[in-house]
Amino acid sequence: MKIDTVEWKEFVIGDYFNVSGTKTTRIEDLIEYGNGIYPYVTTQASNNGVAGFYNFSTESGNVLTIDSAVVGFCSYQESPFSASDHVEKLTPKFALNRYIGLFLAAIINREQYKYSYGRKCNQNQIRETVVKLPAAADDSPNWDYMERYIKSLHYKPISTKIEKKESLPLREINRWDEFRVGKLFDHVRGKRITKENRINGNIPLVTAGFQNQGIAGYIETDICELYSDKITIDMFGNTFYRKYSFYCDDNILALTPKHSINVYTKLFIVTALNADKYRYSYGRQYRQKDIKKHVIKLPVTARGEPDWDYMEHYIKSLPYSDKIQ
Repeated sequence: MKIDTVEWKEFVIGDYFNVSGTKTTRIEDLIEYGNGIYPYVTTQASNNGVAGFYNFSTESGNVLTIDSAVVGFCSYQESPFSASDHVEKLTPKFALNRYIGLFLAAIINREQYKYSYGRKCNQNQIRETVVKLPAAADDSPNWDYMERYIKSLHYKPISTKIEKKESLPLREINRWDEFRVGKLFDHVRGKRITKENRINGNIPLVTAGFQNQGIAGYIETDICELYSDKITIDMFGNTFYRKYSFYCDDNILALTPKHSINVYTKLFIVTALNADKYRYSYGRQYRQKDIKKHVIKLPVTARGEPDWDYMEHYIKSLPYSDKIQ
């Protein structure tokens, strides 16, 4: 199905959900309960907000959750769960299911631009938020359309010929060493692109953000360089490898390795760079000067040089790595 917004109308979240807080559960308490089947929902904007699974729950499932500590990330929680601090709960006043929940979470996440560390969302703001949704003939939300649309996105499960037991173990910590990112990569900063210069097109525009790998839209422009086969770091430390062609704005640094390394090695380094993401936020943004002193740990050879061969073979040993092109 293709999205058709002609019949979409504005709806207020508070008219269709009861918005409330969740009971805060400490991770130390969950560890005592032990690993289990119930998600532990936090304010992180990855992995559906889930930071682990334990033998304890405080909240019923089939609800939406929104973090009120960072950028208002919304997710659908199908199962009973427990939660960290600053996780708000949207309990439906209608017959919600997983398909409608996933559709609504995607729509609500489009409102994240309103929030930041300096302007966190709260329960009142969530209730008053206006979103555009497909509308039925009686001007109510068209739940059936939302469900059918999400169902139309289903595809075959991804398969892999590599078994998990075949994965290489990570090297002992004493066989890793520190390297300055600026010594391993040349870098260039993207250029500010105003709305007037963003003509609808087919090339991804990369900006700061984790969702959708920071892709803000697809454009054509002749005022900035077209990049490809680069690692990018945004102002919050979010790091991705982009084999495809893309434009990027001035919140992005595009990295080119000074050594000849392949896609597998680049993906290994991306993971190492993302491990440092916690250092950066709205209050301390990642800038060009930071790359010169940014240090990451990598596996090393007996000569103390980055072990590119090991990094490549480690990624190749992981399940689904046979799908990397």
